[in-house]
Amino acid sequence: MDSANVNKEIKSVIRPLLQDAGFSQFTLRTAWRYSGEKIDVVNFQSFNSYLANAVGCTTYSFCVRLGCSLDAIPQRAIVKRKNGYLRPEEYECHLRLALQKSINQRNLKRTDIWYVDPTGKNLEVVIADAKKAILEIGLPWFSRFGDMKEVLRTLLEDSENNAGTSGFGANPSPIRHFMTGFTALTMGKMGLARERIKQALDSGCFKEFEPKMRAALKGTDKQGG
Repeated sequence: MDSANVNKEIKSVIRPLLQDAGFSQFTLRTAWRYSGEKIDVVNFQSFNSYLANAVGCTTYSFCVRLGCSLDAIPQRAIVKRKNGYLRPEEYECHLRLALQKSINQRNLKRTDIWYVDPTGKNLEVVIADAKKAILEIGLPWFSRFGDMKEVLRTLLEDSENNAGTSGFGANPSPIRHFMTGFTALTMGKMGLARERIKQALDSGCFKEFEPKMRAALKGTDKQGG
């Protein structure tokens, strides 16, 4: 048993599901979909021996992590590109979700890690459950954030949750102001955009984006609203 067995099962079982859902770029553990105003990411996170020992799982075990990278919001990281396509990592995405398993595993109680036995005897069952999570939870989650109104509502109203959507910070916080401001700007909500971008600018947390934020503020002043 080695990681190649896990990769083979992911390719055999998970990739067809993602291809049917419109994902078009793949590595062994990551898939990307380009849909309108965002890039969707699915990543099967593996564990090195140090992390596996700390968590209490095998190096063959995995998490399934999702991310939405929104065109409306500037990226703080330099996103890799291959074959003309941007390939943000899941951890670089603006909105993130860790899927949860639905099977009980006595070897590991954590619900965000699918435990793969050292012999691989449970690999098919584990991959099937991960597929179920992607189909029933993951794909609807991606669809939810295909609506910019829902993105803005989430940023304005929701709390970040380790068991749910994360990546957008506490409410209020500089990162929340930053994300809300640029989302509102894209949607033409100039008053809200001006308020939140100014709060992000005043925080001093986004030095690399200060010229962009100042330009956005000038634009909102001209357009009003």
